[in-house]
Amino acid sequence: MKRLSIITVILTITLSINCTAQNYKLNLLLKPGDYLFNTKDLYFFDDGIDCYLRNECNDIDTVFSNSATKIHVTKDSVLKYNAYLFTDEYEYVYTKINKVEGWMRVDVPITGEQKEFLKKFLSSNHFKDYSCYVEIVPFKNPNQIFISTIDYWFIGNLNKLSATEIGTKGGRLEACKMVYPKNCVKCYIDLGWGQEVWYDANGRKKKVK
Repeated sequence: MKRLSIITVILTITLSINCTAQNYKLNLLLKPGDYLFNTKDLYFFDDGIDCYLRNECNDIDTVFSNSATKIHVTKDSVLKYNAYLFTDEYEYVYTKINKVEGWMRVDVPITGEQKEFLKKFLSSNHFKDYSCYVEIVPFKNPNQIFISTIDYWFIGNLNKLSATEIGTKGGRLEACKMVYPKNCVKCYIDLGWGQEVWYDANGRKKKVK
């Protein structure tokens, strides 16, 4: 059996993947070749709608390419990641290189049927002229997922190819994020003076201390 290496990349100097955080638990096999890695503040990947208001999101894949670093992988390597994302044209995973987090453009290791299901969330009711994305953050069970799109938040199940909407961006809930130690998604209630709502991996509301 061919032995996999700890990933090494070449960029003027030699870098190495460092994913010691507990939430970096998903693996994919990187074959030798060049990859794009972006360490900048990727505001256009699920960090608000500012880029849409500035008319900078009409081609987010090009924005990514223009500000990314090229990484050369010399041999079969295992990459750890904790989230993944689809746009109309490309796939990305969220990983850590030399203690710096960022998105890498690489194929996501899930089935074609699962990809087809997730890409149904790429359409937008509000930003029809811009590139869309769907970001997936798995719970402890990687088949149970938190889905974030331009318009909505969902909690879904890859095995069942199902998803339940928990909120609309710009609606009652805001700032929904995965909280790994709790294995839950935490949202704030708009104008709720810091009031929180928690959802478990099945999309049910949960009381969390």
